[in-house]
Amino acid sequence: EAYDMLKNFMPTAWWIREPVGVLKGNCFMRQIFMNADNVYTMSPWSRDEFLPYNRNIEVMPHGLDDMFAGSKAFPKKPTFAVIGSIHPRKGQDVFIDAVKKLPAEIRKKAAFLIVGKLNVSDSDWESLGAPKCIQVKPEISNFEDMIKFYGDISCTVVPSREEPTSRVAIESMMMGRPVVMSDQVGAQYLVNSRNGYVFKNEDAKQLSGIL
Repeated sequence: EAYDMLKNFMPTAWWIREPVGVLKGNCFMRQIFMNADNVYTMSPWSRDEFLPYNRNIEVMPHGLDDMFAGSKAFPKKPTFAVIGSIHPRKGQDVFIDAVKKLPAEIRKKAAFLIVGKLNVSDSDWESLGAPKCIQVKPEISNFEDMIKFYGDISCTVVPSREEPTSRVAIESMMMGRPVVMSDQVGAQYLVNSRNGYVFKNEDAKQLSGIL
């Protein structure tokens, strides 16, 4: 609504950070978006998702300060972490299923973390049946602590069902850590054979094999 008003008075660009689902449930916003000029999304994947609604879309990547906390040895025990608010869209359940599919002897040799704020009910969380080998840690709100945390893990997993970019994936790679993400994460354009893997969305079996 703000974009629709401001464009009549000054040059205005719309940089949309939300996933395409934001248009599906909002007819008013969808109509404005379909007639908008100067629209930007956060990644090539996100642009492709929005193209059916508007052909005038370009990519403006998520900007982050160029930083590197220094080389840090990988932990002796391979440690995989999913970082972000605990919500169905973030796919923590896919990660849990993938860990469950690992042979017991493999699970014993690694550590698995879910880090973030709980945005589901206690009963919904308990219904996921996370095995004891998965540790749940509270959200890390301090940026410097977050940067240090990347050095304490081996790999960041982003199993999101819909993610325009993924800041934690980019930060993790900047800290020299590989990433594993679903093919519904915008940051996949940064992944190559040296820094990570991309798996099919919601395919816990494929993710388990990658882990």
